[in-house]
Amino acid sequence: MLRVALGGPMASGKSTVGRALSVRMGGPFVDLDAALGNIPALFAAHGEPGFRELETAALAHAVCSNGVLALGGGTLTREVNRGLLAGWTVVILTASRETLRARLAASSGRPLADGWEQLLDERAAIWAAYGPSVSTDSLDVERVVDEVLLRC
Repeated sequence: MLRVALGGPMASGKSTVGRALSVRMGGPFVDLDAALGNIPALFAAHGEPGFRELETAALAHAVCSNGVLALGGGTLTREVNRGLLAGWTVVILTASRETLRARLAASSGRPLADGWEQLLDERAAIWAAYGPSVSTDSLDVERVVDEVLLRC
């Protein structure tokens, strides 16, 4: 069983692609944000630093088994999290700014959505360090899954 983690910016399709990838691979799927619960409430109660600690604890638990992980947009910003993912194939999902803008406009409840373009710029080097990336601009999910598997 492969161990694949999907990283990248918010609204890049990590949860959608992760679910489909896990079905294709026949293994479990963990959406790290869903595992954490109510993200806006966690941000409100703990701030971003406290949220990141909770995220790291959830990741430490999730990496104990095989399967597919959909990481939060900021998960890879912490060195400890990158260390926890040693032994996992990390594939970065990308999308154009126009695509991300449209997807974010159609969603709600993302605490850092207002500053998403700045976060995209700040995190670009971290995501680029992982090498393999797959564009989800078309978000033909099965095709994106094929592309992810080619990079594993």
